[in-house]
Amino acid sequence: MFCRKCGKQIEAGEDFCTSCGAPAESAGEGNRAAIETGDVSAGNASGAKKAKNTVPTKNLFAFMKYGKLAIVAVVVLLLVGAAIWISGYLRAKSWEKPIIADDTVVDVSTLQQQILSIGELATLEYNYKNVVTLKNSHQIIGWNIPLTQKSFIIVYDGTMKIGIDTSDILINASEHTKTISITVPKAKILSHELHEDSVEVLEEKSGLFNPVSITDWATMAVSEKQKMEETVSASDMFTRAQNDAVKMLQALIGGIVPANYTVNVTCKGT
Repeated sequence: MFCRKCGKQIEAGEDFCTSCGAPAESAGEGNRAAIETGDVSAGNASGAKKAKNTVPTKNLFAFMKYGKLAIVAVVVLLLVGAAIWISGYLRAKSWEKPIIADDTVVDVSTLQQQILSIGELATLEYNYKNVVTLKNSHQIIGWNIPLTQKSFIIVYDGTMKIGIDTSDILINASEHTKTISITVPKAKILSHELHEDSVEVLEEKSGLFNPVSITDWATMAVSEKQKMEETVSASDMFTRAQNDAVKMLQALIGGIVPANYTVNVTCKGT
């Protein structure tokens, strides 16, 4: 009897092939025919042909072993590649410059510094021309001393700038309500200048013992400036200047804070 798997002869009484270990009963009909006819070579050829068409068990185990290793290697490479990509993405995000977004928290101190950098915010300029008349003389007990009477009429130009001082602005921000509250101080006269180069003397009379001097002009200038400031204060110029300051601040802050914040600007005393 010959082994159907490898074609080797199996001795009588043997249960397995001594060459490949296949069961003795697996011997094929071709092998039996070869034994009966004495054509052993035919049986061997048939068994060898079948052996060639069968994948050896050793090669099958090797294929399964290295195939699993290849799959594991591919999975590991995919995991490593994903980890590298995620790490690079997070690193790139951490280096991005901050931008104004809907979840941005407004820094009140930074906003305060930006407004303070403006300094005085003059929103109204008032130019005027004034005529001043001066008459006086030395007196004794309410009596004018002769030859001491003097007079002059002077015309001059002046300029007042009205607005607010940004150092007096109050700012509060609420992250919870996304609201910025700004309180603007009352407008005031930021500067008042009399233009000396515009002074024109229309008439001047000096007393013999009381001539017109530069001191008369200086004294008159202080008094006239105070009168003009009182006149402006009684007008609506301060209100106009304050309203204009509010509009300018709203435009300025609108370009700084995020769009999802509500900016409320109010005037002190209103």
